[in-house]
Amino acid sequence: MSSAALAARQHNLSSTFLGTVEAIGYFEPEPSVAIAVSGGADSMALLLLLQQWVKKNGGTLVALTVDHGLRKEAKDEAAWVAGECHRLGIAHHTLTYSGKKLATAIQETARAI
Repeated sequence: MSSAALAARQHNLSSTFLGTVEAIGYFEPEPSVAIAVSGGADSMALLLLLQQWVKKNGGTLVALTVDHGLRKEAKDEAAWVAGECHRLGIAHHTLTYSGKKLATAIQETARAI
């Protein structure tokens, strides 16, 4: 895909997102918004889109990442997200889960917590 085509797709996505959030209309002027960010492609894309919307509306944005400690990579992933947020000028907090660690049914249990 050419860079011009990629830029056009990004613009369309951004316009669609911004229009959708505006259509919802449940936000106060200068909104304060928190977003959970795992570091995956989907949450990073949503972070960037939300950053545009918050900036456009004079609000504040904070990203939250959970270091669940269920995988040895979790701490490094949370640190990577924190670094990206710092680079983007977005406030970030890492929340550390200190509860019981499970060996099985991890995702199902995490969703239930």
